[in-house]
Amino acid sequence: MLSDNSNNVNTNDVNISNPNASTQPPLEEEHFYRGKLIEFATDNDKTKYLALRKSFAKYSLVNLSGKTFVAKTAIKSKREIYEFSSTHDFHEYHKPDSFNVLEDRPTGQAKVHHRFSEVWQASSELCKRYESVVFDLDPKRQDNGQLNLWKGFIEPKAGDPSKFTQHIERLLVNESGTLSEARYLTDLMAWVVQYPHLTPGVMALLIGGQGDGKSTIYETLRRLCPSNASSTNNLEAYLKWNGHTANCKFIGLEEAFSNGNYQVQQKIKDIVTNPYRDIECKGKDIFQIENVVFYVGTSNSKRPFAIDADDRRTAVFATQKAGNKDYFKAYYKWLDEDGGAAITLNYLLNVDLTGFEPSDIPNTAARAALKVESLHSEESFIHNLLCYEYDEQLNIKSWDHEQQIERATLFELFKSTCHNRPEIRRFSAKLAKIFDFPAKWSDNWRRPRGGGNFYKLPPMDKARELYARHLNSSVEDTFNT
Repeated sequence: MLSDNSNNVNTNDVNISNPNASTQPPLEEEHFYRGKLIEFATDNDKTKYLALRKSFAKYSLVNLSGKTFVAKTAIKSKREIYEFSSTHDFHEYHKPDSFNVLEDRPTGQAKVHHRFSEVWQASSELCKRYESVVFDLDPKRQDNGQLNLWKGFIEPKAGDPSKFTQHIERLLVNESGTLSEARYLTDLMAWVVQYPHLTPGVMALLIGGQGDGKSTIYETLRRLCPSNASSTNNLEAYLKWNGHTANCKFIGLEEAFSNGNYQVQQKIKDIVTNPYRDIECKGKDIFQIENVVFYVGTSNSKRPFAIDADDRRTAVFATQKAGNKDYFKAYYKWLDEDGGAAITLNYLLNVDLTGFEPSDIPNTAARAALKVESLHSEESFIHNLLCYEYDEQLNIKSWDHEQQIERATLFELFKSTCHNRPEIRRFSAKLAKIFDFPAKWSDNWRRPRGGGNFYKLPPMDKARELYARHLNSSVEDTFNT
């Protein structure tokens, strides 16, 4: 620390790893300000000036949505981020950071006080300026005067990646399972690493017991670019002021879901698939960046959030316990101390992705189960109907042939299970869509002499097949047969 008015100056507070920071000129003996040679009032003033030049290397001036801000690199939660402040706040904070010079006056030399923040901003030599802020991961990107928030991956290293690949298999593949789910998740991570500048359009959601090792998937990815990854367990708050996510490639969502909040559920859809993201820093205008984030969600709940029957953005996997405490201790030692992160990156960069498309999401049993958990009132009722839950109320003794069920009877039974205000038109439309009712069925399926209207439901095997197709799933996964 320096004495006098330099209490805010730490000569060691210089981020030399920041590729976007201003390149400071050599600390030569002569220094200039606005084209004039600086004559310091004392040696102590020169010492302050030199220390401040080093300290201010972490700052740059940026244009953010047409307004000028000062960007600063900072370390938070073990990752390097950018913080933005107004020029007014910047100068207010750095009021004590000053030095004195001697200037010629008509009456002779006079001591003049200068704030270093003002000297810094006025100097094209000291102050690096950026026309805009981007998060550009394109390997072919050209530097064009923009502040790029992407820090890059760590350096890959050749080695044995089996600890990583075996963890995925131990986590996802049970005794009766196959390797297809583990293969898809591995290929998805490889695609995200090999094409970091593209929008994945898919998130991975891992559902299972506490301590299975779900978060280890995100933690492994985080170590590939530690300055460009973050995690949260409060998604709603995380999305409100999301400036700290502006430079994120990987985001872990740990039990951070909607709990039935429809608006948050819709937001999850948007953040996964939209090609652009709005970044809203508190007290600053919104600016937009390309959306290249890959989200890894983990949950102990069977229904962390709802997905639609035609969902195309959520790859869902059921997990099992990958190992005990000693297993995870050894895995993280390999990851952090034995070069495992660099080896994993090298492995993912070299995975053959011929024919792979992230959107070809496997219809896993866990995905089918989440769709069932997410069903709307009508669909949930029909699912329960096909699980024989209402056979006694409907007097169905055998469902191996087509059933004619009175419309009023079935709708009244549905009403008794529905908490909102059901509509028979909507209920009938859902039945017609799922079971492929023919045209004009509503007019034709009537009993003579005012005997009432009815629905025709196909035999149970066919009905389950049609329902599973509606969910884009299998009969076995949809009905746990």
